[in-house]
Amino acid sequence: MSEDREPRSGDGPAEPGERRPIPVTIHPPSWRWILTLLALIFAAWLVAMTATSLLRQLSNLLTWVLVALFASFALEPAVDWLARRGWRRGLATGAILFAVAVFAIMMVALMIPLVVEQLRSLIDAAPDILTTVSRYTERWFNFEISQSSIEQQLQSANSDLAGFATNVAGNVFGFASSLVGAIFMLLTVGLFTFYFTADGPRFRRSVLSVLPQDRQTHVLWVWEVAIEKTGARGASVAPPAK
Repeated sequence: MSEDREPRSGDGPAEPGERRPIPVTIHPPSWRWILTLLALIFAAWLVAMTATSLLRQLSNLLTWVLVALFASFALEPAVDWLARRGWRRGLATGAILFAVAVFAIMMVALMIPLVVEQLRSLIDAAPDILTTVSRYTERWFNFEISQSSIEQQLQSANSDLAGFATNVAGNVFGFASSLVGAIFMLLTVGLFTFYFTADGPRFRRSVLSVLPQDRQTHVLWVWEVAIEKTGARGASVAPPAK
């Protein structure tokens, strides 16, 4: 015995003018895109931390390269002047750097006796200075600065000086390492300065070759102006045409 049932909208052909509901398929939530997003975030964090650490390690080297670049700006006019008179750029750059090093050593050698003489004069004039200062401190603050009190302070400091002298041997290694680091820095800056100056035109062409054509003229003009202002070159560089 068959049972009668009410017809539904999805059964049989649709009547004219009848609207059937669109079937919607509900998929279970997928976690794949969440895992992909987390992996991308971790990869970006890892790249950023690696780049930051690398820049921190290379910060001193980048600073030395920048100092060498500006030093080459200052030396290039003199090297160009020698090159126009038949000198090879490498030989001219070496001669200029040697002259600068000799001049710096002479200046330091001349300044040391002057500083020692000024310190000796200050020590000789110390009693008169103390007397004058003591007069004003006694008048304004009711506090007297005498040579005897200073001698007592120096005697009490002798023990501290003795303790410091025992630690000097331990500080020798630190001083030696600092001296070696300073020498290495000077040699590195000198090496980069020699390269930037001796191969200046070739280095500029290499840098400009990676730039777009419309930027090369402006970058070259900025470079020439930097050399002109830093090296006190007489000729003026005309700005590029717009």
